[in-house]
Amino acid sequence: MIKKVDKEVQDELKTILKNLQTRDQAVRDRQLRTLKLLDLYWKNIQNVFWDERAKDWRSVNDQDLNAELDTYYADKVINIYRAHGESIIAALSQDLPSTIFVPDDGENINDCRTAEAWSQISALIARQQKSILLLIRALYLMYNQGTVAAYVYSKTSPENGQYDVPTYGKRTQYNDFHICPTCGHDLSASIRDEDEATTDIGPTQCEYCGQTVIPIIDTVEEEVPAIIGYEQKDKPRPCIEVYGSLNVRIPHFNRNQKECGYLILETESDKEYAQEIAGDDIAIGNSGNEYETGRWARIESEFDWEETAEIVTWRRAWLRPWQFNKSSSPEMTKKLKKLFPHGVYMLLMNDQFVECGDESLDDHWILTQSPLSNFVHSEPLGLPVKPVQDMRSEVVILQLQSMEYGIPETWADPAVVDFENYNKTEAAPGQVYPVKSMPPGRALGDAFTTLKTAVYPKEAEEFKKTLDADGQFVLGDFPSIYGGVQSGGSKTYAEYSASQARALQRLSISWKVLSVWWAQVTEKATRIFINEMREDEKMVKKSGSNWVNVWIRRADLHGKIGSVEPETNSAFPMSFTQKKDALVKLMEYKDPAVVSVITHPENAGVVAKYLGFPELYIPGDDSRNKQLNEIQDMLEGIQVQVDPDLDDHNIEYMACTAWMNSPYGQDAKLTNLEGFNMVREHARAHKEVMAALEQQQAEMGVVDDAEGKEIDPLAQTEQMAQGDTNVA
Repeated sequence: MIKKVDKEVQDELKTILKNLQTRDQAVRDRQLRTLKLLDLYWKNIQNVFWDERAKDWRSVNDQDLNAELDTYYADKVINIYRAHGESIIAALSQDLPSTIFVPDDGENINDCRTAEAWSQISALIARQQKSILLLIRALYLMYNQGTVAAYVYSKTSPENGQYDVPTYGKRTQYNDFHICPTCGHDLSASIRDEDEATTDIGPTQCEYCGQTVIPIIDTVEEEVPAIIGYEQKDKPRPCIEVYGSLNVRIPHFNRNQKECGYLILETESDKEYAQEIAGDDIAIGNSGNEYETGRWARIESEFDWEETAEIVTWRRAWLRPWQFNKSSSPEMTKKLKKLFPHGVYMLLMNDQFVECGDESLDDHWILTQSPLSNFVHSEPLGLPVKPVQDMRSEVVILQLQSMEYGIPETWADPAVVDFENYNKTEAAPGQVYPVKSMPPGRALGDAFTTLKTAVYPKEAEEFKKTLDADGQFVLGDFPSIYGGVQSGGSKTYAEYSASQARALQRLSISWKVLSVWWAQVTEKATRIFINEMREDEKMVKKSGSNWVNVWIRRADLHGKIGSVEPETNSAFPMSFTQKKDALVKLMEYKDPAVVSVITHPENAGVVAKYLGFPELYIPGDDSRNKQLNEIQDMLEGIQVQVDPDLDDHNIEYMACTAWMNSPYGQDAKLTNLEGFNMVREHARAHKEVMAALEQQQAEMGVVDDAEGKEIDPLAQTEQMAQGDTNVA
């Protein structure tokens, strides 16, 4: 909640923030150097050095350094640092981590419905926020910057849709009182609106005087509160943003998020945009201390100082209430704690104070917490492979230079060779060239000398292979993960799969850290969605060839959630190829239970998808889609008759029962019982037709084998028992 505070409070908050930053500025500087260097490595800018005067990493390709350094080999880098990172990101981003919403009481139907509603809300948020891209972004930050921070907040926008808000006003109401003309007793009272006509009544017996009279109507006009219209407003929705340590600044000595006394989010924007947000009343000054804010590490090194003058650094800071103890006086401490009991949020653009409010850090931020780190900060996953990248680049440059300078030079005595005439002669096969006079006792070969050049050592190639293996080992990114060729073994599919499973176990540490973090992010976003929920929401899902609405009802949110947990014991995210292989293996089984699952009409689309043939026709899929269309018609009140001749009764009956037991059907049972019952009767009709067909087939079972029809085994046994041997 944004508050207006006086200049004294603004200056006090800025002073506290500055003191907090100054305390660990040296550690922050070293951290930014490392993170900026890894960022440059990712961008394939690796031949760099630290320029103490510029306070930044500089490439040897800079124009003012070209005259002093040989930059020919500077860009000839095979970037294994990024290749390993993309391989790990691809392996861990096959699917979103699963999150379980546990009801507070497993036997309480309201708690169970609320847990199901939370699951539906989290799925809707994942779709709206494009969460798979957020997951890839988080993995990128974990690889290059270590700690990942999620900023979750509520954002109102027309893109989220609109809802109706009632507008209240006054309307005229007329109260009709029926008065006995004899004694004046109020016989009855009725209320009507302005556009309703007064209804005359016949003779009535007065309860007070006992006489039968025709009442006198006395009308009283009254203004009462009422809804006079509706106004459309934009819906608020939870918004998730993911940042790394280049943008998020937290203390370096705290063990977990609860101990972090502050969090600072630093981003950059154009000055014109910042001025638009701040308003005309606030004048944004100069860029301030670029090194103090860490701007140099977030923007490209190619920018000159003059080019960044119009860039504004946003510093959004959250301080916990106990940080107010650092204020200048006890009176100011009490004042700040009274103004901001949950902690303070403040926004500074460059050095200009813009706004502040009472806001808790934990209500909006979630940090990854690695169990392999002693502090809340964790090392980037890609940091161990940096020295491997450096050594491998040196070997590659050595190989290039060995090939380039591998052709030897030959020196000749000009007293023996006539270079002037030789240069004028066209080379030809078998050409004979005359030489000058030779000194006595010397052979012609004595006039020529060939320099022996360095040869690329064969040990260097073995060393390069060792470096590749070391890079795979320090990251856990083995060939079975990214599809490379294994160095040993029989290279069979079974061995490859086993190697992949062992390699993924190494990456499961990072996956579990990410799963716990994602569950916390999902919980926070879901709570914001529920708090901002103004009406029932729907999520559109595809069912067969149709689209259905899955309703999230506010009435289902009255229960309690016990906990929100990551499903860390679940299998590693499977790729499309792995799912396809698993499906093909299941199709090889002859187990009736497995076959019934694969051939169930509800799985027809899944089978076609993972076989790689979406256009593949699967028998029964059309009947299922037809039945889903008929269910939609029945929910709208349209009666649908069963066709005994054309309907595939078994498929359509299973489609009806699957729908009735699904969340869509159970929701319709609560909100559209008439339509639900129509679907039930329709399924019963299919079942009756199937029963009639089975009865007909049973009656036709005993036939003569000479007609080419099957024999009823039970009837055959009975005939043989009676001594009739004329049975086939």
